[in-house]
Amino acid sequence: MNFKFDTNRYRNPVEANYPGREDELSLHSGFALYLLRKRKDTGLSKMDEIFEKIEQIGKEVAPDGDYKLCITGHSLGGALATLCGFYCGSKPRFAHLSTIYIWTFAAPRVGTQAFIHAYQYLERTNRIRHARFSCTNDIVPLIPFCNFEHDDLQFYKHVGMRIQLHVTDRVGQWRLQNSLDVTYPLNHDWPSEIQRLLANNILANLTTPKGFKECHGLTEHQRRLHFAMTYRRALGLSTLNSDQRRKDIKTLDEYYLIRGNILSNGISEKIVNMWKIDMGKNKGAQSDLAPPADLTNSAPEEEGDDQFCNCIIL
Repeated sequence: MNFKFDTNRYRNPVEANYPGREDELSLHSGFALYLLRKRKDTGLSKMDEIFEKIEQIGKEVAPDGDYKLCITGHSLGGALATLCGFYCGSKPRFAHLSTIYIWTFAAPRVGTQAFIHAYQYLERTNRIRHARFSCTNDIVPLIPFCNFEHDDLQFYKHVGMRIQLHVTDRVGQWRLQNSLDVTYPLNHDWPSEIQRLLANNILANLTTPKGFKECHGLTEHQRRLHFAMTYRRALGLSTLNSDQRRKDIKTLDEYYLIRGNILSNGISEKIVNMWKIDMGKNKGAQSDLAPPADLTNSAPEEEGDDQFCNCIIL
């Protein structure tokens, strides 16, 4: 685990002009230095070496260059996967690829406010999608909190679509009765920030050393994910489930539409229509993450029990 809290400034690799853009991004010094610091002997950074490996392997599996890129990591690896996916999504050398998918488990925060604006621009333009899994009572995803620099105090922000995995007991069942616990940082006003702060504070997630070890492990993530999917499917088949909108397990892209107002191809017509209805009810609310105007290019997903698995299970 990396216990550094300070940040370093790096040039923003996203050249486009978007709301909240800054020329420099403040990134966690330990994570960013590991990937972006150039070696003295070759002049290349770890990120450069990863880019070359991606292109090398991509040409081997798809000589025409039409390959799909998915990046995953756990804990420290999740932080590095977040940064790697961000830089891949911003580079013209990977512009020919379809959406890059990032799967992280128990990942800590890696950047501050300017970083989340850049990250969400890549999400809005369908360059990246990020499923960020975290277990209740795991404190690693709740750190670092801020950089503790008195002359440049900044607060770290999480990015991506958070899927919170609760314990596999009656309390967990109660939490899953309405929906999976999936959230997205759509708004950045003070009430929204305070709400996220209260929901994701360390004190509310403290546990024993043994409990922390269990909550942080990949095995526990898989167990809780399996429990959530199985229980939600069972509710969908039950006659007691009156809300038909919650009947089906949804894909990551569908959650990006529902939680983030971000439309992409491959979303079922049923989900798009439900989203239109919800947006109509709340049309008075303004969002800085407006979806594309054309809603006619959405191809329906294939039906089946593995629909959610294909999107978020490695």
